[in-house]
Amino acid sequence: MRFRLSMIVAGISCVGAVFAAGAASAGQSVDPSTLTPEPPPGATCQATGKGVTCKTVFDASFQNEPAFTLSCGQIYESANDVRRGTRWYVDGLLVRRLVFQNADGRWSLSPTGEGPTVRWTAQTSWENSNFDATQPEDTWPTTQHGMTFKVVGDHGRPIFQYTGLDRTDGSHSGHGDWAQFETPETDAAICAVLTS
Repeated sequence: MRFRLSMIVAGISCVGAVFAAGAASAGQSVDPSTLTPEPPPGATCQATGKGVTCKTVFDASFQNEPAFTLSCGQIYESANDVRRGTRWYVDGLLVRRLVFQNADGRWSLSPTGEGPTVRWTAQTSWENSNFDATQPEDTWPTTQHGMTFKVVGDHGRPIFQYTGLDRTDGSHSGHGDWAQFETPETDAAICAVLTS
């Protein structure tokens, strides 16, 4: 009985040591340059049980840049656009990516952003999985979900909205059609606000 008890205690001690060693290696930092494709600058990567997980932050914000032209003139755009992501790697290759975007911006006819503005927001996420990480990023299948784009005029009146789920097969369920954004009606609604 004493022998069996000491064997059980020894076995538990060994299991504990294995778990402790695994936890230590699982939290170790990984050099992002060893991964394919390499994550964006500033990524923090750590070893996990079967691979590597990287956290990324990408700030795509800008101020008063020429964006596009409408019937009322050149549109200048400013945006606060921060995207936070997680990447999962196995054997050094990216196998999944998930990105959350929280952005808002404004359009103006002024290169300094003065005068009337039209506001827009985007609160969406997209995921890439089941792809070849050695191929260009624009070939990866993408699933997108959320409020992809919402444009509002005076007093928050909606001008255009595209929300819902975009699947990898190109189908969309939700509200809005991108073709509606390029119609004369949308142009007129935006210009009415910007020239008021």
